[in-house]
Amino acid sequence: MIKTWEKFPNYISFFQLRIKSRDEKGYLEIYQSLKNFSNLNIIINDRWEIALNEKSFGLHLGKEDYESLEYQAKTAIKNSSFIKGISSHSIEDIQNLENFWSYSGIGPLFHTTTKNTIYNPIGISKLLEISEISSIPLVAIGGISIENIKVIAGIKNVIPASISLFSQAENFSGIVKIWSENMT
Repeated sequence: MIKTWEKFPNYISFFQLRIKSRDEKGYLEIYQSLKNFSNLNIIINDRWEIALNEKSFGLHLGKEDYESLEYQAKTAIKNSSFIKGISSHSIEDIQNLENFWSYSGIGPLFHTTTKNTIYNPIGISKLLEISEISSIPLVAIGGISIENIKVIAGIKNVIPASISLFSQAENFSGIVKIWSENMT
């Protein structure tokens, strides 16, 4: 799939490596292997020590994960040069973000089956409201499909992320076409 994504550098220039089932060593091995395999930049999910040590392209943390870090870890992350993303689930989360974040994941947008979550879907109207007040780019997550990506493409300051949709190699060029025709 990664080689398919590389064919569309104007639409995908990076991906997030989210692996919950491996320990640090296993995660690092996969990260290094992908880094050698692909020209795409990799955002490391949750593993902030690996992101710092490997001088990765980026780091994405869950809101609660970041809040639970000790002061020294937070300072190291803030002072790093990589892209920094955090998960948000409401207008309040966006309003209360510290000003060093590069982007925020927002969602779930719709019902999703690929990730267990305690949060209710925010829907398009709430995403529109959040996009108006956000000073950083938003990455819409959760339940994004071929049927609803057109609507998301029309919202300023928002890009989609999707495990199930963007993993369909046979449909990917069609997805890019829909996205490009509907971007604002």
